[in-house]
Amino acid sequence: MTDIVITKRLIEKHKEAMKSYPYNINIIDELHADENAHSRILMKLLQFNEDKSFPILDSFLKELEINENITNPEFTSDSSDRIDLLIKDEKYAIIVENKIHDAIDQENQLNRYIEEVERKGFDSLYIIYLTKDGREPTNGSLSEERKRRLKIEGRFYSLSYKDNILPWMEERILPICRIEEENLSSALRQYIDHLKGLFMERKIDKELNETMEKHIIEELKLENITSEDKIKYLQKFMNEITKLHTIADNICREEIYQYFSQWKLELQNKFGNQKNIIEDNFLENGIKGFTNEYPRVGIKFVYKGLMFVCIIETRMSDYKNPYIVFWAPGHKKHKIIKEFLENSIVTIDKNLRINKKFNTEENEIQGWFYTYPLYRKYDDIFNILINICNNTIKELEKNKTNS
Repeated sequence: MTDIVITKRLIEKHKEAMKSYPYNINIIDELHADENAHSRILMKLLQFNEDKSFPILDSFLKELEINENITNPEFTSDSSDRIDLLIKDEKYAIIVENKIHDAIDQENQLNRYIEEVERKGFDSLYIIYLTKDGREPTNGSLSEERKRRLKIEGRFYSLSYKDNILPWMEERILPICRIEEENLSSALRQYIDHLKGLFMERKIDKELNETMEKHIIEELKLENITSEDKIKYLQKFMNEITKLHTIADNICREEIYQYFSQWKLELQNKFGNQKNIIEDNFLENGIKGFTNEYPRVGIKFVYKGLMFVCIIETRMSDYKNPYIVFWAPGHKKHKIIKEFLENSIVTIDKNLRINKKFNTEENEIQGWFYTYPLYRKYDDIFNILINICNNTIKELEKNKTNS
């Protein structure tokens, strides 16, 4: 109980200390940029050109000691082959895999990307694996033998946003931005500030950390003891905090499970046929919980013999609210579903927005089409889903009648 009381007091002191600092707003913070957004931002920066040169891309290559001539670079992000960022020039290509938010490596992910790009016949192919801390991909994503060979050939880089990208942007790129490139320098400053925020490197963070260190020492009464005893007491306190975090996390997951279970039952009551109900990642045999971090419930639809779904989904690990998405599982005729949604979307729900680019590549695995904007409250989202599903059923009936 004492640790809970101390923790609550420290939280209040943290809130109080925050009030004394200047107001801070960062647009990227507020938009909750995911890996795809970070890849697009990096792409837009590298794309900058003046007088047929690409100074930021040039600086990036030099930073990595990649000795390639920049002639006519092409940039794609979130492409058909799912590569986060692909840079192609006449003789070389660069694959950038972005894991800034610690997304899990997929099985054979980098192996698959490499094989896909190698088939296009570039003289050189470089792999950049971008994370918060510079960790390397798993052997399941990039085989140990291939990684070893790429390293020997100087074509593999594990980069850290904190130790590589942030210093490069702040020390190399920002100083060369011309005064007249106001939008570029403004975007760069915002992005640098956002990255500093992720790593608690803002000036306000450093000052706040110093203030909170003093409060922790006072609350735990560590002022007049030896360094070894301080370490012992702090480790004990951190262990207790970890236990409290685990308990709170379990409570949170139980509440999320209750929402999804209730939604599943209500969908069965409203739409009847069990075959039409999506209930992904629930544990079986009556066990409460999910098989992974992405629970889903929703409805299956069929249009011209092709199945697509509308689901509520959330990612439990980051405690964000749920969202709604239309999704067509992997097949080569996504275009048919896409056209139906494009023609019907205003009637279904005018708030729905395209989320990822549609593509017609034959190697397409899955197609993401429309999402309800931003995250919604748990108490509100189910009614939104029901409304969307009812309107989708009406549109499908209308198309049947007209065909």
